[in-house]
Amino acid sequence: MRKTAPEEPPQERHSPELERQLLRSSVGDMTAHRRACSACGRTPLVGERIQVFEGKHGRERALCDLCVPEHGEPLRMERVWPVLRTLTRRAA
Repeated sequence: MRKTAPEEPPQERHSPELERQLLRSSVGDMTAHRRACSACGRTPLVGERIQVFEGKHGRERALCDLCVPEHGEPLRMERVWPVLRTLTRRAA
């Protein structure tokens, strides 16, 4: 049996610009629904905690675990979840 040559060379089928665009889009979607740290701007990873404090003018201020030690007692803590939407249960 003889191997047949592909119709196009592999480098012509590869699209680095498309890959970059898809990566940017997926990272944007992933971080769009998460809170960023008010102090450092970092978006915590899945499983990390965000601690919410009372800020100026009654607004809430979210801080990551790395920035918390100097801010005292939080109002509440929130866990960063891996899903973008809430899970619902359908009746059988």
